[in-house]
Amino acid sequence: MPFLPGRLGTLVASHVMTTDLVSLNSADTISVALHKLQDRHVGGAPVVNAEGELVGILSISDLMDFDAPDSRLHSSRMSNFPDWPSLWKMIDETDKGICIDLNETVEQHMTHEVKSAPENTTLIEMARLMCDGHWHHLPIVDSRGKLTGIVTTMDIMAAIVNAADEHTHNHQGTRSSISSPR
Repeated sequence: MPFLPGRLGTLVASHVMTTDLVSLNSADTISVALHKLQDRHVGGAPVVNAEGELVGILSISDLMDFDAPDSRLHSSRMSNFPDWPSLWKMIDETDKGICIDLNETVEQHMTHEVKSAPENTTLIEMARLMCDGHWHHLPIVDSRGKLTGIVTTMDIMAAIVNAADEHTHNHQGTRSSISSPR
């Protein structure tokens, strides 16, 4: 399918990003943040200041103690993440899993040096950034640095599948549409 790189190269962040996203405030407690993430079934969210500017990102992996002696954290407990009942159980087991107090703030645990991309970044550029950085979330900002959306690995995959389906439709008359699971 030689058309795909060209077709995918025309898609930009504003075409594939999620705009109805959960964002966190750096002053939110970890408890508030976890409930927001659970309510939206996501494993991470951008953190904004009072002006709506991106100041960080918080993901569940920022909260996990990967040096914990309980090796299940590395295997079965993380394989189906976010498995919220297991996560809350790990929070209750203060000696395993979660290495923070639920009353601590998002700012204490978020990644401060978060990378973002402008709304006109191509799909290929976003995929490259995400692969190079090993990220599953890429915040999208406008020219003023204000958060306007987020692109996830699922958004990238859905765009690839939709481009392939569009090609199939144009050549065979069939088409399905896949949207990111939100």
